[in-house]
Amino acid sequence: MNIKIRELVSEDVVDAAKIHVQTFHDTYQGMIPSEKLNEMTDESMIPRWKDIIEGNKANLILLGAFLDEKLIGTCASGTPRGEFGFDSELWSMNIPKINQRKGAGKLLFQKSIERLTHEGKKSMYLCCIDKNINALDFYRAMGGEITDMSVQRDGYQEIIVKWNKLPH
Repeated sequence: MNIKIRELVSEDVVDAAKIHVQTFHDTYQGMIPSEKLNEMTDESMIPRWKDIIEGNKANLILLGAFLDEKLIGTCASGTPRGEFGFDSELWSMNIPKINQRKGAGKLLFQKSIERLTHEGKKSMYLCCIDKNINALDFYRAMGGEITDMSVQRDGYQEIIVKWNKLPH
């Protein structure tokens, strides 16, 4: 299995939107309100991903994991959205269940850290749904520390996972 990591480009918009929707639908059932999941469709996410990739107003590092030229996962990192005392944030990592446990997450994470470090970032946090045990275990394995800080969302809670010092 040869997974390649590269920057997301305009041609990846539709596939990135589909990955986002598929990941949410097969990962977050029972974790977030079903109304939120039902509102999330490929069609509703395409304009959002078009804006994320083509507009990139937040100046994010947008990476995709590709297996045989097919997008199987995405990762966005960069400037933090919250005031938690870290100079970067892992905004999202979306890998549908069918493509999990193939190494894509680890490769996306490592490449994101490499890019953040290259930009001079020294620390990072992310928000993870508290019931997403698989993701929390993954982030622990990547050196993350589960904190007692959390963010209440509309119908669910996210836990802050932190890296006081980015791994090399």
